[in-house]
Amino acid sequence: MSDWGATHSVASAMRAGLDLEMPKGEHFSPAAIRRALDKKEIEPALLDEMVRRQLRVIAALKLDEDASERPEATDSLEHRALNREAARSGFVLLKNDNSTLPLDRSKLRRIAVVGPRGGLVDGGGGSAHVTATRKVSLVDALREALGNKVRVDFAPGEITPDGLEPIPASVLAPPAGHTGQGLLGEYFVGKERAGTPKLVRVDPTVDFHWELAAPAPGLPEDGFSVRWTGTLTPPQSGLYALGLLSDDGSRLYLNGKLVVDDWGDHPPTLKTAQMELVGGKAYDLRLEYFEGIIGASVELLWQRADKDPIRRVAEVARGADIVIAAVGDGMGDETEGLDRASLSLPGRQDEIVRIAAATNPRIVVITTSGAAIAMPWLDQVRAVLHGWFPGQEAGAAFTDILFGDVSPSGKLPVTFPKRLEDEPAFGNFPGTDGKVAYKEGILVGYRWYDTRKIEPLFPFGCGLSYTTFAYRDLTVSAWDPERGVSIRLKLKNTGARRGAEVVQVYVHAASAAVSRPEQELRAFAKVDLAAGEEREVTLKLPVRAFASFDPKLPERDAWRTDPGTFEIRAASSSRDIRLRATVTVPVK
Repeated sequence: MSDWGATHSVASAMRAGLDLEMPKGEHFSPAAIRRALDKKEIEPALLDEMVRRQLRVIAALKLDEDASERPEATDSLEHRALNREAARSGFVLLKNDNSTLPLDRSKLRRIAVVGPRGGLVDGGGGSAHVTATRKVSLVDALREALGNKVRVDFAPGEITPDGLEPIPASVLAPPAGHTGQGLLGEYFVGKERAGTPKLVRVDPTVDFHWELAAPAPGLPEDGFSVRWTGTLTPPQSGLYALGLLSDDGSRLYLNGKLVVDDWGDHPPTLKTAQMELVGGKAYDLRLEYFEGIIGASVELLWQRADKDPIRRVAEVARGADIVIAAVGDGMGDETEGLDRASLSLPGRQDEIVRIAAATNPRIVVITTSGAAIAMPWLDQVRAVLHGWFPGQEAGAAFTDILFGDVSPSGKLPVTFPKRLEDEPAFGNFPGTDGKVAYKEGILVGYRWYDTRKIEPLFPFGCGLSYTTFAYRDLTVSAWDPERGVSIRLKLKNTGARRGAEVVQVYVHAASAAVSRPEQELRAFAKVDLAAGEEREVTLKLPVRAFASFDPKLPERDAWRTDPGTFEIRAASSSRDIRLRATVTVPVK
């Protein structure tokens, strides 16, 4: 199937093996397919086989069954357990001074959770956003795991997306001349809100998820816009967070002033702003929205906020047996179709960690993001556990690791740099006039850091465990021009608890006719071992693992394996080489 909007032909795409155009049949329409058949551009047999392949998927996944009356079909205990295992298997323990983790339940009387990700972790935005069957927050999971014997306090320190709710009809009123509670919605054909609206109605709330459908008859599925007007009268005075979550553009004005700007073509993206509102005062409100292509949703949200949420962070951290700072990116910070502006955590999250650490040195940090982040507070904290975007069982998975029910075993698939200037693309990205020069060439990711001898914050492939592993007896088979080589080594769990290690094999070319990185990851295996257990690990390195690409040669011959000596490096990370051996590729 195609990516959304990636199909631009009919017959040629079908002949190339495309069965399904997503998200709808703009090119694979009934009329277009009939024309292709009439012109003999495709045969009926091809169309039949396209349908058969889709029917096989429908049957295999039981998509033809109605699961709406059986919630257990999508939220079974087995599914929850699998989500939990998948999440914790990817967690990466980056720091653990003095074996701070795992925590000892018997020694805990009060835990302080600070930071906005102590609540729900929804994941990223756009295609990284998934509607979960249930959500388990870190705070709720800790309280469930520890019961009444341990007090768990929570201070997010700033506005949290999971605390935002749709602004209710009770505080909204349409302009004079219209009845009811809510806002006056004017719906237009086209993105510019121009001309006579196709539809005018009072909407009680702005909480719409049209997705691929039109908002009403007479309006298109793509390329429409809406303007909502009326007044907002908050019930109480105070600081409020106002938010827009939309696919595509939205912007909110109060008394004619732009307060939230989420304008532009983008997948579901959240933008928020904070402002003081006076209780009982009516504010003129205007909300503008447009849908560009593929997917339509818009939500007008709010939350009454603490005027000084940082102060509460210090209060709950003081005197706690352990502080868990849960910080990271959310769906408005990392989303499809948008690049982050920096490596820094959004908002005041770095400040939250620093204040908590200054108040109580017994602090562990949990970070959630889809990419590398800066950690200016790293020296102030005892442990760091990176959780990526862990999904709906996030809280339960974190407690499994925090209390040592499972030993962490994830490894970084990216490099965490010490500073943005160290990144391979720095100075080249985002380029000019929509064009980016990939001046790092073949030195992508860890290859850049290793070749240029740049010290990272955390290297590619790193990840600590609650146990230890010893590597020994690395052997490499003789060179086979058809199969490459096999390597063997022995891996032993030398600690007191069960754990898994990811054995990584890097290849270093001692000499080459073309430019090559310092080393390249060519094989890896995750090995689970009981305490004291030793196992032989075998990995294969095919001929391609030693090859390099020469753009000067014809494409069929461009991958070449030069004769010479190659060093095989068995490692726990790209910067933690445990064993070395050599293999010689002879002259043909």
